[in-house]
Amino acid sequence: MKSAVLLGICSVLGGLGYAVTCTWHAPSRALPEVVAEQSRQKETPRLSEIRRPPLPDFADYATEVVPVLRKRCELCHTGVLSWGSPFWSGLDERCATPLSTLDRETIAQWIDSGSFIPKRSIPAEEPEDQHWAFEPFNDVDVPISALENPIDAFLSEKLKGEGLRIEPRASRQRLFRRLSFHVTGLPPSLKQIERWFAHETEIADIVDELLSQPSYGEHMARYWLDLARYADTNGYEDDGQKPFAWKYRDFVIRGWNEDMPFDRFVWAQLAGDLKHAPSEEDHIAVGFLRLGAWDSEPDDALQAHFDQVDEVLTTTCSVFLGMEIGCARCHDHLEEPLTQVDYASLAACFSGLVRPTKGRQEIAIPSATTEQLTVADEMRDEVMRLYRAALNTHSDLQARQFRDEARRLESKIPFDLAYRFQEGSSADRVGYVLFRGQASRPLGMVPAGPPGVFGEKDFSQGAPLRRQLADWIVYGRSPLLARVFVNRVWKWHFGRALVDSLNNFGESAPDPSHPELLEWLSRWFAKEANWSIKKLQRLILTSQAFLSDSSGNDRQRELIGSYTPRPLRAEVVHDSLAFLAGVLSDQLGGSPHPSPFSTKTDSLFRENTVGAADVRRGTASVRRAIYLPVVRNRPEEFLRDFGLPDSAKTCSQRTMDVTSRQALALWNSELAVQCSKHLASRILEESPHEMADRLRYAIRMTLFREPTGPELIRLEDYVNHRTRDGAATPQIFGEICLVLVNLDEWMTLD
Repeated sequence: MKSAVLLGICSVLGGLGYAVTCTWHAPSRALPEVVAEQSRQKETPRLSEIRRPPLPDFADYATEVVPVLRKRCELCHTGVLSWGSPFWSGLDERCATPLSTLDRETIAQWIDSGSFIPKRSIPAEEPEDQHWAFEPFNDVDVPISALENPIDAFLSEKLKGEGLRIEPRASRQRLFRRLSFHVTGLPPSLKQIERWFAHETEIADIVDELLSQPSYGEHMARYWLDLARYADTNGYEDDGQKPFAWKYRDFVIRGWNEDMPFDRFVWAQLAGDLKHAPSEEDHIAVGFLRLGAWDSEPDDALQAHFDQVDEVLTTTCSVFLGMEIGCARCHDHLEEPLTQVDYASLAACFSGLVRPTKGRQEIAIPSATTEQLTVADEMRDEVMRLYRAALNTHSDLQARQFRDEARRLESKIPFDLAYRFQEGSSADRVGYVLFRGQASRPLGMVPAGPPGVFGEKDFSQGAPLRRQLADWIVYGRSPLLARVFVNRVWKWHFGRALVDSLNNFGESAPDPSHPELLEWLSRWFAKEANWSIKKLQRLILTSQAFLSDSSGNDRQRELIGSYTPRPLRAEVVHDSLAFLAGVLSDQLGGSPHPSPFSTKTDSLFRENTVGAADVRRGTASVRRAIYLPVVRNRPEEFLRDFGLPDSAKTCSQRTMDVTSRQALALWNSELAVQCSKHLASRILEESPHEMADRLRYAIRMTLFREPTGPELIRLEDYVNHRTRDGAATPQIFGEICLVLVNLDEWMTLD
């Protein structure tokens, strides 16, 4: 359709209505070649300009077309100016007053470019028609049951409907091991087990004791780091170091150990730096936004900026809201009530994020506000002046006084460095709807705000957009944050989620297996437990369902009436080997430390390397796996073999397949062999000198039970056979320990 023809059609209102009707069905599917050519001719912006995309070369609906319609049309054709409203249905009659030349050109240009009309997702008119995950909390009564724990009451009711029940408790030895691994990621010590047995300690008290240990945060933080796509390097070709990213890892560990309320934990990661008086921890927490992979040599700086915003937005929505919004970057979501406008409105909240760099290297920035940084710069200028004065003076006494004063002033600059984005100019406070996600081809601008399906207003133009988004996610009317997180914790402990798609709670997600339980537990977590993660875990870990024996059938396990055995996670295997060997360090936090047993020590972290020889001599210890460097292009081989996920994107659940590489790693790796030797030395030192007693002690330390008669006979035969071959006792027991940690019984949490 030619512009000349359109100008004639647009001279009357009826013609306008016909043109819009014809082009509405696919408003964002195509652009005219002239607009595409204009977009291609645009010069690629410099890095300093990437916060604002090029404005459309055609009339924008929201800012140019709507004012014309309201000024010239709405008086006669009343109604809301959104597609499907009565306004559009009355455009078949001629208008008494033709449009002005300027207004006609605006309308014609808009139609020429595809007549794109931003479309928000519309909430259901009837509450009962709305998807369950988007609804406010419902009051759910706990079923009447003889079981004390509310979780058991919900589960037993569904089991009873199929003629099943929750299995009885597992043995105390098995429960001690199960609880210790679930809470701390480490096996219990023999002294702990003896104490728990001697005092007949209640399970609830054991759970409380384990939750209070520092190792709890080190273990549980790893689950969260999978979601946060944590890594110490950027990936891509350079795979450069992320300076001080490990401070975010330590923030997560502290948050779990100190039982930071989950709502505050989340808010800090989204907008902690935008508080009125942010602390150093607030600046570290927002490192969550910057942890994604980064290409230091993008082909198109503008497109790279929008890709960065997309990565932050999709991760945020998946992790906190269980919403897969990425598809709406290029087109309205085909399965969810999410449109391109919803995507652009949310993306606007992150459009001001700037990645501080120095050439192709990332840099950290001070944990300070803009005002504090200004004062600090003035203080640094004064420090440099004093040092220069010390160099220029001929008096040694005066030079010393200048240097002392400079050091004193320097010590008052308290800001530490944090790995985080910098919030750029706030002038650009709108979102851009892009043609097929291409930054150089914008279709229109929309205000920032939550998805329309929630029926809430756009964000105001006064407060920072990212802070308003954090408020909406954490404190808005949608309880998705609680539902999604409760489902994750349930998966971590039971091995099966209440909603199978952990990152998707939308309309395309499967229905919950226990909807009443999920609703009650989510509301309890947010309202009664005040977002306490430890209270949530304590309720789960003391339930009869979690403490049940694993002997139930498949249907019982599916309905969570019997514990489901599972292999140990990668970090748990690593840490347990070092723990049993007595070489595991209890040091908390700090910069990444490569494994002394790694065959590939990355040069970026070589200064923290401890050699395997130092561990063998007993002059050094092994840090927990959470402190190993996460190098995207060269992951730690031992952890990778046992399921360490790709950190390029958020991971809601790991692949727990059993592979031949795991068997080879556990049998041949330097870590397994050396830890088995250290474990053998512990057994020979701590146990009586009788061979049978030593063998029993080895079984108790690794498998937490007494050996059976046939097992003891076979082990004694092996010792006698190796002794006749001339092998020394330490070598024999090292071989036995290596066999024990390769057993399925040791590798499986039952």
